[in-house]
Formats: sequence, structure tokens, C-alpha cells
Amino acid sequence: MIDLEKKRAANKRWRENNKEKVKQGMAKWYLENAEKQKAEAKRVYHTITRNFHFEKKYGITLEEYNTMFEQQNGCCAICNNHQVELKRHLYVDHDHSTNKVRALLCHHCNSLLGYAKDNIEILQVAIAYLVMNKATAEESSTPAT
Repeated sequence: MIDLEKKRAANKRWRENNKEKVKQGMAKWYLENAEKQKAEAKRVYHTITRNFHFEKKYGITLEEYNTMFEQQNGCCAICNNHQVELKRHLYVDHDHSTNKVRALLCHHCNSLLGYAKDNIEILQVAIAYLVMNKATAEESSTPAT
């Protein structure tokens, strides 16, 4: 067996003595693989930044997000719309007072809770309002006999 350290040293000497060949070879390889390299760099950057964001803002990793996504079958926990039906990714829903992560929601459901300030009474009044107005709308659309 060739001693690994000797092989590394020989390779390093060759690269130092053939800098132009190495440079040309790297340029040729990059030209042939530029699109793959750009796509991979973008994927890695996206993964790293998403993981950083999740850890900093919610205290979870990208792996934990993915686990939640799988447990919810890729669907919003409220309206059950699947990720492929949505224009945006599923958001991490959390309790603003405790920072406890609850589930993954679509943009609309996450906004609904946010605009209601997670206030159950506001949401109950909104439901009563919708029920009352639905009944009124149905009565007015029924023809008189």
C-alpha cells in the first residue's frame, strides 16, 4: 500500500509545479459543470439560511420542520390545503406569548390567527357573525311563495 502522506505530498508538489495545467483543468471542469454547481450552491445556501431562520426565530431545526411537514402530510393544520395547492410554503405557527411551536399553517390561516391576535373571543365573535350573515343571506335569497 502506498503511504497516504507520501501520495498527498507528491500530488501537492505536482500541483505547485503545474499551476497552469491545474488552472486550465479547473476552468474546463467549471465550464462543463457550471449549471450543476450553481444549482447545488443555491440549494445549500437555501438549506443553511432556512435552518438558521428556524433555529433563531422558532427554536427548531429544518429537520424538525420537515418532520412536522411529514406528520401533517404536507397540509395546513387548519384548512388542510396541501403545499402543492399553495403559492407559498407552510409557515411555522407559534404562540407569541410562550414562543411554543404549534403546527404548520398556510399563509391565510397563519394570517387569520395573527390578525385575531390569537384571541379566541375575537374568533368566536367572527364565527357568530359569519353564521348570522349566512342565515340572513339564505333567507333573502329564498323566493316568497
